[in-house]
Amino acid sequence: MSKMAVNWFEGGRRITNLLQWLVALGFGGAILFTSDPDAVLFETSLPSERFGYSTTECVWPDEQRDANLILFPDGEQREISLCFRTRPDRNIVFLESIADKDEAERGFKKGDPLISFGDTYDDRVRVYISNRVNNPDISPSELVYAQQNLWKRKPRAIWGRTKEMLPFAAGAIGFLWLFSSVIGWIIRGFAGIPSGEDFRPIGKIKDV
Repeated sequence: MSKMAVNWFEGGRRITNLLQWLVALGFGGAILFTSDPDAVLFETSLPSERFGYSTTECVWPDEQRDANLILFPDGEQREISLCFRTRPDRNIVFLESIADKDEAERGFKKGDPLISFGDTYDDRVRVYISNRVNNPDISPSELVYAQQNLWKRKPRAIWGRTKEMLPFAAGAIGFLWLFSSVIGWIIRGFAGIPSGEDFRPIGKIKDV
């Protein structure tokens, strides 16, 4: 009975594949168990507009602020974030009181609200945002709507976490493949085994 040859290269490939799968599963589990949904997001773009539930991320130049816990219709208190959407020119629309004499002469009364706009570095905008964050105007019906759509937050959180961790997972899997390939190339060179083969051709002796 002939002796069975041990294919070390095939064993190495299988070990590498196993490690790659373990890395992929590890990162997948980390994504699922660390993808905590963000605070419930509400948005507004005008001073006269109530905050509405939003499924769109609040990214620059929009301004996002965390607010106090709010009691939802199901009896649970949840963290909320408020997003102030900007105009195409990256400015935020806000209300200010008329205190300028020239404005009063144009038919406005002192103290009347005046629509204005400015960027987030404008002190008037900061005051406007702070006032609305301290007293968020969210209707009961909007809270009901938000509660009915809370399930959508988890998939978005998972997708966001996936985008964060995917480069690291791909890097780890790629490193294992590269390491295995380099080791195989070195061993084949010492053993005189042609590239892509697992055994030295029968009868061929490595030149010394």
